Amino acid sequence: MKVFKIFITLLFVAVLTTSCNKSDYYKDGGLSDGNFNGSVMQYLNSRPDLFATLTEVVKYAGLEQALNSEEVTFFAPADSSIRSVIQVANLLLPTAGKQQITKIQDIKPAIWRKYLTRYIFKGAKSLKDYPQLDISNLSAFAGQMYSSFDGVPMNVGVIFNDANGVKYAGYRQLMISLVNSATPRDYTTWYSAIIASVNIKPQNGFVHVIRFGGHYFGFNRFEFVDDLIYNNN
Repeated sequence: MKVFKIFITLLFVAVLTTSCNKSDYYKDGGLSDGNFNGSVMQYLNSRPDLFATLTEVVKYAGLEQALNSEEVTFFAPADSSIRSVIQVANLLLPTAGKQQITKIQDIKPAIWRKYLTRYIFKGAKSLKDYPQLDISNLSAFAGQMYSSFDGVPMNVGVIFNDANGVKYAGYRQLMISLVNSATPRDYTTWYSAIIASVNIKPQNGFVHVIRFGGHYFGFNRFEFVDDLIYNNN
Protein backbone atom coordinates (compact mmCIF):
# COMPACT_ATOMS: atom_id res chain seq x y z
CA MET A 1 0.00 0.00 0.00
CA LYS A 2 1.14 3.48 -0.74
CA VAL A 3 2.69 5.85 1.79
CA PHE A 4 -0.62 7.42 2.75
CA LYS A 5 -1.68 4.20 4.46
CA ILE A 6 0.79 5.07 7.21
CA PHE A 7 -0.86 8.43 7.79
CA ILE A 8 -4.33 6.91 7.82
CA THR A 9 -3.31 4.37 10.42
CA LEU A 10 -1.86 7.06 12.67
CA LEU A 11 -5.01 9.15 12.40
CA PHE A 12 -7.43 6.26 12.80
CA VAL A 13 -8.15 6.92 16.46
CA ALA A 14 -8.83 10.58 15.79
CA VAL A 15 -11.33 9.69 13.10
CA LEU A 16 -13.22 7.34 15.39
CA THR A 17 -13.67 10.03 17.98
CA THR A 18 -15.22 12.39 15.46
CA SER A 19 -17.49 9.88 13.72
CA CYS A 20 -21.18 10.75 13.74
CA ASN A 21 -23.67 8.34 15.24
CA LYS A 22 -27.30 7.79 14.26
CA SER A 23 -30.03 5.52 15.56
CA ASP A 24 -29.08 2.13 16.95
CA TYR A 25 -32.04 0.63 15.14
CA TYR A 26 -29.95 -2.06 13.49
CA LYS A 27 -27.06 -2.32 15.93
CA ASP A 28 -26.73 -5.94 17.03
CA GLY A 29 -30.24 -6.42 15.79
CA GLY A 30 -29.92 -10.08 14.92
CA LEU A 31 -32.69 -11.38 12.68
CA SER A 32 -35.21 -9.07 11.06
CA ASP A 33 -37.53 -10.88 8.68
CA GLY A 34 -40.17 -8.89 6.82
CA ASN A 35 -41.54 -8.08 3.40
CA PHE A 36 -41.38 -4.65 1.82
CA ASN A 37 -43.89 -3.67 -0.84
CA GLY A 38 -41.47 -2.12 -3.31
CA SER A 39 -38.05 -2.50 -4.88
CA VAL A 40 -34.68 -2.53 -3.14
CA MET A 41 -34.21 1.09 -4.19
CA GLN A 42 -37.62 2.05 -2.86
CA TYR A 43 -36.76 0.42 0.45
CA LEU A 44 -33.60 2.52 0.73
CA ASN A 45 -35.62 5.64 -0.13
CA SER A 46 -38.09 4.75 2.62
CA ARG A 47 -35.34 4.99 5.27
CA PRO A 48 -33.72 8.42 4.81
CA ASP A 49 -32.67 8.32 8.46
CA LEU A 50 -30.26 5.51 7.53
CA PHE A 51 -29.66 5.74 3.80
CA ALA A 52 -30.14 9.33 2.56
CA THR A 53 -26.52 9.68 1.44
CA LEU A 54 -26.37 6.10 0.20
CA THR A 55 -29.36 6.63 -2.11
CA GLU A 56 -27.66 9.74 -3.48
CA VAL A 57 -24.53 7.69 -4.19
CA VAL A 58 -26.56 4.93 -5.86
CA LYS A 59 -28.16 7.42 -8.24
CA TYR A 60 -24.93 9.29 -8.96
CA ALA A 61 -23.09 6.00 -9.65
CA GLY A 62 -25.75 4.96 -12.17
CA LEU A 63 -27.02 1.95 -10.21
CA GLU A 64 -30.57 3.04 -9.45
CA GLN A 65 -32.08 0.97 -12.25
CA ALA A 66 -30.28 -2.17 -11.07
CA LEU A 67 -31.70 -1.80 -7.56
CA ASN A 68 -35.14 -1.02 -8.95
CA SER A 69 -35.58 -3.73 -11.56
CA GLU A 70 -32.95 -6.47 -11.32
CA GLU A 71 -33.09 -9.36 -8.86
CA VAL A 72 -30.31 -8.57 -6.40
CA THR A 73 -29.02 -9.08 -2.91
CA PHE A 74 -27.78 -5.84 -1.37
CA PHE A 75 -25.61 -5.65 1.75
CA ALA A 76 -26.60 -2.10 2.61
CA PRO A 77 -24.01 0.16 4.28
CA ALA A 78 -25.49 2.94 6.37
CA ASP A 79 -24.65 6.59 5.76
CA SER A 80 -22.28 6.51 8.72
CA SER A 81 -19.88 4.30 6.74
CA ILE A 82 -19.75 6.86 3.93
CA ARG A 83 -19.13 9.69 6.37
CA SER A 84 -16.36 7.71 8.03
CA VAL A 85 -14.40 7.05 4.84
CA ILE A 86 -14.78 10.66 3.70
CA GLN A 87 -13.50 11.85 7.07
CA VAL A 88 -10.40 9.72 6.59
CA ALA A 89 -9.99 11.02 3.05
CA ASN A 90 -10.30 14.63 4.14
CA LEU A 91 -7.51 14.17 6.64
CA LEU A 92 -5.23 12.92 3.89
CA LEU A 93 -6.16 14.76 0.72
CA PRO A 94 -4.53 18.10 1.68
CA THR A 95 -1.21 16.35 2.29
CA ALA A 96 -1.34 15.24 -1.35
CA GLY A 97 -2.26 18.69 -2.60
CA LYS A 98 -5.89 17.70 -3.23
CA GLN A 99 -9.10 19.45 -2.27
CA GLN A 100 -11.19 17.97 0.51
CA ILE A 101 -14.49 16.28 -0.31
CA THR A 102 -17.51 18.46 0.48
CA LYS A 103 -20.21 16.73 -1.57
CA ILE A 104 -20.86 13.41 -3.28
CA GLN A 105 -20.23 14.97 -6.69
CA ASP A 106 -16.62 15.78 -5.76
CA ILE A 107 -15.87 12.10 -6.41
CA LYS A 108 -16.14 10.60 -9.89
CA PRO A 109 -19.17 8.35 -10.49
CA ALA A 110 -16.83 5.54 -11.59
CA ILE A 111 -15.11 5.55 -8.19
CA TRP A 112 -18.42 5.44 -6.35
CA ARG A 113 -19.53 2.57 -8.57
CA LYS A 114 -16.31 0.63 -8.01
CA TYR A 115 -16.90 0.49 -4.26
CA LEU A 116 -20.70 0.40 -4.19
CA THR A 117 -20.90 -2.69 -6.40
CA ARG A 118 -18.94 -4.63 -3.80
CA TYR A 119 -22.19 -4.68 -1.81
CA ILE A 120 -24.46 -5.80 -4.67
CA PHE A 121 -24.89 -9.37 -5.93
CA LYS A 122 -27.06 -10.74 -8.70
CA GLY A 123 -29.80 -13.05 -7.49
CA ALA A 124 -31.80 -13.11 -4.24
CA LYS A 125 -30.20 -14.79 -1.23
CA SER A 126 -31.44 -14.87 2.34
CA LEU A 127 -29.56 -15.87 5.48
CA LYS A 128 -30.39 -19.55 4.97
CA ASP A 129 -28.84 -19.54 1.50
CA TYR A 130 -25.29 -18.92 2.76
CA PRO A 131 -22.93 -21.59 4.16
CA GLN A 132 -21.37 -21.56 7.61
CA LEU A 133 -18.26 -19.51 8.30
CA ASP A 134 -15.88 -20.03 11.21
CA ILE A 135 -12.84 -17.77 10.95
CA SER A 136 -10.99 -19.96 13.46
CA ASN A 137 -11.62 -23.07 11.35
CA LEU A 138 -11.69 -22.03 7.71
CA SER A 139 -10.67 -25.50 6.59
CA ALA A 140 -14.05 -26.80 7.74
CA PHE A 141 -16.30 -23.74 7.50
CA ALA A 142 -15.01 -21.26 4.93
CA GLY A 143 -18.22 -19.51 3.93
CA GLN A 144 -18.24 -19.14 0.17
CA MET A 145 -16.72 -16.91 -2.48
CA TYR A 146 -19.17 -14.91 -4.57
CA SER A 147 -18.65 -12.55 -7.46
CA SER A 148 -20.07 -9.11 -6.77
CA PHE A 149 -22.09 -7.09 -9.30
CA ASP A 150 -18.92 -5.93 -11.08
CA GLY A 151 -16.95 -9.11 -10.54
CA VAL A 152 -15.02 -8.50 -7.31
CA PRO A 153 -14.46 -11.72 -5.27
CA MET A 154 -16.19 -11.44 -1.90
CA ASN A 155 -16.63 -13.98 0.87
CA VAL A 156 -20.05 -14.34 2.50
CA GLY A 157 -20.84 -16.75 5.29
CA VAL A 158 -22.92 -17.32 8.40
CA ILE A 159 -21.22 -17.22 11.79
CA PHE A 160 -22.80 -19.71 14.22
CA ASN A 161 -22.23 -18.30 17.69
CA ASP A 162 -21.92 -20.48 20.79
CA ALA A 163 -24.59 -20.63 23.49
CA ASN A 164 -24.30 -21.87 27.09
CA GLY A 165 -21.04 -23.58 26.30
CA VAL A 166 -22.48 -25.40 23.29
CA LYS A 167 -20.53 -24.72 20.12
CA TYR A 168 -22.51 -23.35 17.18
CA ALA A 169 -25.79 -23.47 19.15
CA GLY A 170 -26.29 -19.70 19.41
CA TYR A 171 -27.65 -17.00 17.15
CA ARG A 172 -26.40 -16.66 13.62
CA GLN A 173 -24.84 -13.65 11.91
CA LEU A 174 -24.01 -12.97 8.29
CA MET A 175 -20.56 -11.63 7.52
CA ILE A 176 -19.34 -10.24 4.20
CA SER A 177 -15.66 -9.73 3.46
CA LEU A 178 -13.42 -8.25 0.80
CA VAL A 179 -10.81 -10.96 0.39
CA ASN A 180 -7.15 -10.38 -0.40
CA SER A 181 -6.69 -12.31 -3.64
CA ALA A 182 -3.05 -13.02 -2.78
CA THR A 183 -3.94 -14.62 0.57
CA PRO A 184 -7.60 -15.70 0.31
CA ARG A 185 -7.30 -18.22 3.17
CA ASP A 186 -5.73 -15.77 5.59
CA TYR A 187 -8.60 -14.15 7.48
CA THR A 188 -6.31 -11.51 8.97
CA THR A 189 -5.98 -9.96 5.50
CA TRP A 190 -9.75 -9.70 4.95
CA TYR A 191 -11.82 -6.53 5.28
CA SER A 192 -15.04 -7.69 6.92
CA ALA A 193 -18.43 -6.35 7.93
CA ILE A 194 -20.98 -7.94 10.23
CA ILE A 195 -24.64 -7.81 9.24
CA ALA A 196 -26.98 -6.51 11.91
CA SER A 197 -30.36 -6.93 10.23
CA VAL A 198 -31.05 -9.65 7.66
CA ASN A 199 -33.79 -10.84 5.33
CA ILE A 200 -35.50 -7.57 4.57
CA LYS A 201 -37.47 -8.67 1.49
CA PRO A 202 -38.31 -6.11 -1.17
CA GLN A 203 -40.02 -7.44 -4.28
CA ASN A 204 -36.81 -7.82 -6.31
CA GLY A 205 -34.41 -9.36 -3.81
CA PHE A 206 -33.05 -9.15 -0.29
CA VAL A 207 -31.47 -6.38 1.77
CA HIS A 208 -29.08 -7.19 4.62
CA VAL A 209 -28.06 -4.11 6.60
CA ILE A 210 -24.47 -3.77 7.78
CA ARG A 211 -23.95 -3.05 11.47
CA PHE A 212 -23.21 0.52 12.41
CA GLY A 213 -19.76 1.43 13.64
CA GLY A 214 -16.35 0.29 12.49
CA HIS A 215 -17.25 -0.17 8.83
CA TYR A 216 -15.81 2.07 6.13
CA PHE A 217 -17.62 2.36 2.82
CA GLY A 218 -15.87 0.25 0.21
CA PHE A 219 -14.38 -2.08 2.87
CA ASN A 220 -10.76 -1.00 2.28
CA ARG A 221 -10.47 2.67 3.28
CA PHE A 222 -6.81 2.77 2.21
CA GLU A 223 -7.71 1.79 -1.34
CA PHE A 224 -10.56 4.31 -1.40
CA VAL A 225 -8.28 7.18 -0.39
CA ASP A 226 -5.64 6.14 -2.92
CA ASP A 227 -8.28 6.30 -5.65
CA LEU A 228 -9.25 9.81 -4.57
CA ILE A 229 -5.63 10.91 -4.66
CA TYR A 230 -4.57 9.26 -7.91
CA ASN A 231 -7.74 8.60 -9.95
CA ASN A 232 -10.16 11.41 -9.14
CA ASN A 233 -8.71 14.08 -11.44
